[in-house]
Amino acid sequence: MEHVAGNWLMGFSKHDKSLILMGVAAMVWALWLSRNEVVFYHDNPKTYMQVIYRGTYWCRSWALLQRHEAAKEKLVQACRHLEKVVMMVFAHNG
Repeated sequence: MEHVAGNWLMGFSKHDKSLILMGVAAMVWALWLSRNEVVFYHDNPKTYMQVIYRGTYWCRSWALLQRHEAAKEKLVQACRHLEKVVMMVFAHNG
């Protein structure tokens, strides 16, 4: 999957790259699950905010599988930060 991400990961360590890609995978998984609900269960489409929060949920869940406590904490902090940014964006822009 690293080749898909292109050169923007070049400045990160190998370990940080894997954490970033895991976060990206969680977001893609959340988008995929939301899409499946619309297609197969005829559910209403989710908002951007709902999809992002679902992605951070999966990222936090997968963070528990990390061997090192520091990696777990990085992922949880990244999720918190993303949720704060999303809240600010939606609070200002609706």
